[in-house]
Amino acid sequence: KEDFPIMLPVVVCAYALGAIVLGRTSFGRHVYAIGSNREAARLSGIPVRRTELFVYLIGGLCVWIAAWMQLGINRTADPKVALSDSLELNAIAIVVIGGTSLSGGRGNVLGTALGASLLAILFNGLPLINYSEPSHKKIIQGSIIFLGAVIDTLQRRVAK
Repeated sequence: KEDFPIMLPVVVCAYALGAIVLGRTSFGRHVYAIGSNREAARLSGIPVRRTELFVYLIGGLCVWIAAWMQLGINRTADPKVALSDSLELNAIAIVVIGGTSLSGGRGNVLGTALGASLLAILFNGLPLINYSEPSHKKIIQGSIIFLGAVIDTLQRRVAK
């Protein structure tokens, strides 16, 4: 008997909650304002330090939840297991694919969810075409991040 994977509803709930908070609350508008221009946000009356503290607290909570889910997958609490997967490089590639600006102040949760889906499809599909060299995965991730940074820079120049 297969157990129902609890990770899917947890991730969907996290994305939905993140989208609601960032898109429909003053806290979300404050986060975008601080990401766009910290000093301008401070001068406009946004409590920058308190907002940043809450962002880091929420980030820590998400990391804690992700660590518990990873513990369920690996059945071990060895910290070296996650280090071999370059999870931080995955996270950067996911948000870049999703359209989040590396300079801050622009992006959305739906784009990040689509970026995660696209990267998962890409990396799960590579072994199907006998292209599963671990070093190639990092090259692809780095190329995605580089391409996203170039596109972001070009978009910012055009917007000015």
